[in-house]
Amino acid sequence: MHQLTMTTLADAKFAWGESACWDDALARLYCVDCERRELAWVDSATPDKMHRLPLPSLPTALYLSETPHRVLVQLDDGLSAVDASKSEITRAIDHPKGEPRFNDGVADPSGAIVTGTLLFGGDNLEPGKYWRYAKRTGWEEIHRGKGNTNGPCFSPDGRTLYIADSTAGLIYRFTYGPDRVLSDQVLFADTKPLGGVPDGATVDSEGCLWSAIVGGSRLARYAPDGSLDRVIEIEASHPTSIVFGGQDLQTTFVTTIGTNAFGVETAGAKSGALIKIDGLGVSGLARSRCAF
Repeated sequence: MHQLTMTTLADAKFAWGESACWDDALARLYCVDCERRELAWVDSATPDKMHRLPLPSLPTALYLSETPHRVLVQLDDGLSAVDASKSEITRAIDHPKGEPRFNDGVADPSGAIVTGTLLFGGDNLEPGKYWRYAKRTGWEEIHRGKGNTNGPCFSPDGRTLYIADSTAGLIYRFTYGPDRVLSDQVLFADTKPLGGVPDGATVDSEGCLWSAIVGGSRLARYAPDGSLDRVIEIEASHPTSIVFGGQDLQTTFVTTIGTNAFGVETAGAKSGALIKIDGLGVSGLARSRCAF
């Protein structure tokens, strides 16, 4: 039986932590603080120190690049490339004209970006869309009709795409074909009975999906058939993203919200912390890198 331990990492205190992303080549954990508009990272060699870099606008998704030390950050109207070692920020990719800004995203096994609309607050919002970006083809719309895009991630074989609609509190499963069209839509999980809605997510080496249940003080693990396999209670009411990292990808990192803003009311001793969990007894998958 594995002994589960949960601690806080580094000197981190987020206002709105998001988008945990493990770089296995550098043994580095990246994340963002949306409210403070910062890129943040912690290196395994100095786990008690969180580095921060101001960004020009609100960050959401992070993507690893095939270029060493380079990470792509999704900002208000496009993606910028950041070299953290030099504190250099360079404009990389503009969003499609006329589209609202994008939220969470992931690189597919070929290195293309899959992302979708940020729909947050307000009434009478237009339905969101999912998009794919590849260097050869540019932006392509691949789906429409959902709410706020969160937690996109792939099955171990890359043939199944999971995406959460946080507006509805639902996670969907799609077949992700070689023609880039999404098909075979299935309602995978309804997280509302857990007291919150799905935010960031990741898939482990056994093909199970882990979702951060924002507002629910929980992490939920779902089997590939959508059945609820495990629930982990945490001392933070609003966990926002989850990723496996560390040696052999057996350590879990969770970002959280620490501010009372945008209608959010946080609770729990670890709200705003970067949480480290050991002893879950399962490993993660190396994150795909963007091919540009």
